[in-house]
Amino acid sequence: MDEALEEADRRIAEGEKQIRHHFEETYEKEAKTLENDYQRNFAAFNEDHRQQLELYQESLKTQPLDMKAFSSLAKKLLIPNGT
Repeated sequence: MDEALEEADRRIAEGEKQIRHHFEETYEKEAKTLENDYQRNFAAFNEDHRQQLELYQESLKTQPLDMKAFSSLAKKLLIPNGT
């Protein structure tokens, strides 16, 4: 009877070991896939952001400067009472 229980315990332990090993392999594989996807998406986002910022900067360069309007607005914002 004791031998049968020991054999059952051994088989259960072996099964748990195999399941744990399979889980760890699957987890690591999925974690690597998700990390790679994240890195790829992050790089694409950064590139898109860089391009949009570049376009915005170029559009600002093409705008004419209106120093009179800027000075008026700055004076209004920085010196609200007009003193």
